[in-house]
Amino acid sequence: MSEGKLVSMGIRLPQELLEAIEEKAKEDNTDKSTVIRQILASAIKEHQKEKAAQLYKEGKITITTAAKIANLTVHEMIDYLIKSGYKTEYTLEDFRREIKLLQ
Repeated sequence: MSEGKLVSMGIRLPQELLEAIEEKAKEDNTDKSTVIRQILASAIKEHQKEKAAQLYKEGKITITTAAKIANLTVHEMIDYLIKSGYKTEYTLEDFRREIKLLQ
């Protein structure tokens, strides 16, 4: 996610969240705005992957569409699904049947 043009917005945060942001800014030797942008970008990317995975698991989209929604390659999306505990119903027999069709 590129930063592009930055716009300003005011938000209200719980004190403990602000303290965590300040601590991370000190650790990273950067400012609070940069920390917030990095955390938001990371959270949005994770949300996109979760949303794509859920739609795929529900059979509403293909793996290719899921990968596009998540901004991943198909291989990366498959890896994400596996790491998330997804188990396919695709069997060895399904695989063998498809191989025969290709011959």
